[in-house]
Amino acid sequence: MTTFDLGGDLRIRRMGFGAMRLPARERGGPANDRETGLAVLRRAVDLGVNHIDTAAFYFFGDLTANGMIRDALRPSADGLVIATKVGPRRAASRSPSGSRCSPGSARRA
Repeated sequence: MTTFDLGGDLRIRRMGFGAMRLPARERGGPANDRETGLAVLRRAVDLGVNHIDTAAFYFFGDLTANGMIRDALRPSADGLVIATKVGPRRAASRSPSGSRCSPGSARRA
């Protein structure tokens, strides 16, 4: 697989995994099956994916992409890079609500 440097010091494969659709197939639901999502994450890593893109606002109800990644891949494999976005929180109404930009909130994600 083709690789490149991310940020100058992280070597990642060009083919990554975007976690936006893990909690729900479409905006507004319905929720996806959690166990299927966990299996997809594990399989992606088994196939060589070493870069996962996620965000704290990828969720549907109580099902969150970050939680699924944590549950499926902890402890993470050497070289696995999980990139997240910081910024607005999403309220239950799905509209932006406040901010989540501190280093601590990024580590908790």
